[in-house]
Amino acid sequence: DGVTPERITFLLLGVDQRPDDPSPPRTDNIIVLTVEPQSGKVGMVSVPRDMFVSIPGFDYSGKINTAYPIGESSKYPGGGGALAKKTVSELLGYPIDYYVKINFDGFVKIVDLIGGIDVVVPKTIHDEEYPTIDYGIETFHIDAGPQHLDGETALKYARTRHADDDFERAKRQQQVLLAVKDKLVQNKLMTTLHLLDLVRLMNDSVEHDIPPMELPGLLSLASKMQINNVNQLVLDTRYAQIVTHDTLGWILVPNRAKIRPAMDTFFAGQPTVDEANVEALVQQQARQEADLARQQVRNDFQTFGGRHLGQEVE
Repeated sequence: DGVTPERITFLLLGVDQRPDDPSPPRTDNIIVLTVEPQSGKVGMVSVPRDMFVSIPGFDYSGKINTAYPIGESSKYPGGGGALAKKTVSELLGYPIDYYVKINFDGFVKIVDLIGGIDVVVPKTIHDEEYPTIDYGIETFHIDAGPQHLDGETALKYARTRHADDDFERAKRQQQVLLAVKDKLVQNKLMTTLHLLDLVRLMNDSVEHDIPPMELPGLLSLASKMQINNVNQLVLDTRYAQIVTHDTLGWILVPNRAKIRPAMDTFFAGQPTVDEANVEALVQQQARQEADLARQQVRNDFQTFGGRHLGQEVE
C-alpha cells in the first residue's frame, strides 16, 4: 500500500551449528533489533538464552533458546525461526516482523569480509574454558583497551562467558554488532548494493524470512539509521529472577510486571533506565559477585574461580 510502517522489528538469532551435528541448533544469541523508518531511531534488546518461558502452541516450558529447535523438529509452520519469533514476541509483548539466523561460521566470514572490527574492551578477559568446535576447551585472553579483531577473535569475544556472566556477554554481543555497523559506515559499505552483495555472499550461513521483494528496501533503510545513538537494553536481573531448576540448571524467571512497562518505554524510543540507576545496579552487582566469591573461598578454596553465578550448568 506504499505506507511506511512506524516500526520494523527483527529477531537476530546466533546459533552454534556444528558441522558434524545434524540436529537443529539452539539459539545462543537472541537480540531484538527495532528500527523506526521515519526517524531512523534504532534499538537493541538482548534476551538471555536462559530466560524461562512457555513455548506457544506446545505444552512445554523451558529456556527460550529451545524454541528454535522445537520449531524445526516439530515441523512448525515457518520452522524454528517462526516459533522463536512468536516466543520472543509473547515475552516482550510486541510483534516481530522478521527473523535473521546466522551461524558462527557465517559471522566469522562477515567480520573478515569487512576487514575486521574495532572495539574498546572494557576490562581484560581471561577465559580458560572457552569451548572449541571439537567439544574441547582452550584459553581465550584479550586485554582491556582498544582492540582490532578479526572474525575468529570477534566471535570469541562475543561468546566468552566464564570470565563474567551471560549479561556481560549480551552487552559484548551488542557492542560487536555496533562495531560491524561502524565498519560498514566507515568504509562506505552501507549502501544497498554492497549490503546485497554481503547477503549474497552469506547465503549459506544466513537464514531469514524476509520476502525477496522487501530486501532491497530494508537494506536501503540501513543507510538511514541513526547509528550513533542506539537505545540498548539487556533483560538482566532487573527484569528476571535467577532460580535453580532441578533439570535445567540455573534459569531466569521473567518478571512480566517489569518487562512490559520497560518494553513500552523502550519501543517508544525512551531509555529504559537512567544513568544513575545503571551505576547503582553495576555497584550492586559488583557487591553480589564479591560476596559470592568470598563465600566460595570459605566453602572450598580449591573451587575458587570455578562455577559461579552466570555460568551455565552444562
